[in-house]
Amino acid sequence: MDQTGRTAPLLLVLLLLLQCFAAVTVSANPTGGTVSTFDGGQAAPSVSLTAGVVDTSMGIEVPRNVTFESASFLVNAKDEVPTPGQVYIDIGQDGVKEWAFEGAGYGHLGHQQSFITGATTDVLYSTGSVSSSMVNIPYAASIDSVDLDVNFTSAVAGGLVPTGVVTTFASGDMDNDTLPEITVLSKTVTGFNTAISRIDWNASTGLNMSSWVATCAGATELSMADFDGDGMDDVVSFDYTTSNACVHFTNSTTASLGAAQLVVLNSNSI
Repeated sequence: MDQTGRTAPLLLVLLLLLQCFAAVTVSANPTGGTVSTFDGGQAAPSVSLTAGVVDTSMGIEVPRNVTFESASFLVNAKDEVPTPGQVYIDIGQDGVKEWAFEGAGYGHLGHQQSFITGATTDVLYSTGSVSSSMVNIPYAASIDSVDLDVNFTSAVAGGLVPTGVVTTFASGDMDNDTLPEITVLSKTVTGFNTAISRIDWNASTGLNMSSWVATCAGATELSMADFDGDGMDDVVSFDYTTSNACVHFTNSTTASLGAAQLVVLNSNSI
């Protein structure tokens, strides 16, 4: 028995860890027979493997001049110890592997860490829904736990902005550059009941987010339009519970959000 892969001790059971069975049918003479134990009478021996070292501690006693009709092995690895990697069994050390757990897509015995392609990572391009490469699972195996390390990279130019929880948003051209900016409304900004901020992008600095500006405390909706005719969209937030609106004029010089100007509307007018 030998192994390839990373160095790690593993309790390996030839045939089966707790209850094993291996049958070697002998039919070279009329009497026939079955060998179901290893040297010493053990049916389920345990072996602690070391990477790169051939273990010859086990053997099978077979009468002379016999012909094997069939043989089967059940091998079990304990998942609570580190995996030894890929493992094979070579009876007689003749170079012919009677049993092997190795090759692309097999992963490490007891710890599957590769896809069917043999790769340990998979790159997926998705437009909404996509499936990864398949994973081989040994026959009748019981899965104890699964760990995934997932990373996301956008294929579109952009980035992430730390807005916190966003209640709503609206878009409009706030700096008269013919490109829309986004105004977000949040109720989780420290120091504010409710606040709004503008997100802009330009070729020289990329994404930029303005400072938060307080708006109507119960606001849940935003609207954007050029209210004062200066070519820059302004922002208004609506508080339906109090029938109030807060207007934020965009500064025509800096394109920044102005302070809220409260407009009290007729009850139930919005």
